[in-house]
Amino acid sequence: MTISIVTSNCQILADVYQIQVNGLPGLGGYTLIINLHCTVRSLETQTFLRHLVIRVDWGGEEQRRIGFAIPEQAQPIQISSSGQQTLEFRLALTPQQLEAIEARRNGGDFRLRIWLTGEVTQGGNIATITESGEHHIRQQDWIEALERMEYRRSLLYEVPLPDQESGAEPAADIIGKAQYHLLRGHYDECVAECRKLFETYPLSKEDEAQLGRAREKFSGGRDGKESMDIPERLILLRDAIKHATHPAHHNHGRDSYSRDQARAILAAAVAMMTCSGFAGPGHIG
Repeated sequence: MTISIVTSNCQILADVYQIQVNGLPGLGGYTLIINLHCTVRSLETQTFLRHLVIRVDWGGEEQRRIGFAIPEQAQPIQISSSGQQTLEFRLALTPQQLEAIEARRNGGDFRLRIWLTGEVTQGGNIATITESGEHHIRQQDWIEALERMEYRRSLLYEVPLPDQESGAEPAADIIGKAQYHLLRGHYDECVAECRKLFETYPLSKEDEAQLGRAREKFSGGRDGKESMDIPERLILLRDAIKHATHPAHHNHGRDSYSRDQARAILAAAVAMMTCSGFAGPGHIG
């Protein structure tokens, strides 16, 4: 991408040679950090940037606005006489926005379009900045930013995830692998990890017996279904979610899971495995 900062007499002050993305966790949201690394030309006059704002859009043919960000530094910002200078911007993202980005990214690389606006002042001369360019975001760079945002610590609908510190180390490891595959677009592998979760935490003998009774009632027509109590319905739901993970092990290339399907199964599996309605080893927590 090429973004240049130009004076009122069309002299190039600086060129943006690299853009880096990073992340920070927020309270009820996320913070995307965008660093513009600039090469500054030799300057003879004190130069300042003011009223700087960047607009961040989804890149490519279908541009969609993501948001606006102002510099982390106080303005006006003095430009160094020569060498390198970094402008850091912070963009607040809601969980819905980040999820929309992830849905469009679909496990791969993507592009952001950056619009830089503001003013350059040199003495009494003022020039307006209106520059834009697209930047390619590599999958690995974005995943690292997501991790710093703590995006992987929860799934959509705020399903709490177990971790090693809670004593559920096997579950935390399996869920971490499932999320790893989900972020990289490996959806069949994500669902396969979900099945491992059920296999690692099997039902107790008591719950297995209850599952048998629930299956009989469910297959016994309307009266049988209506007679099922809440634990029976939950344990049947758990069994159905486990069954939904089977194609990941036995599809033999016939079909594959989509991102939405893998995400739904992962969220449902974690929610069901942390449900307090089961006794014995079938419950995490």
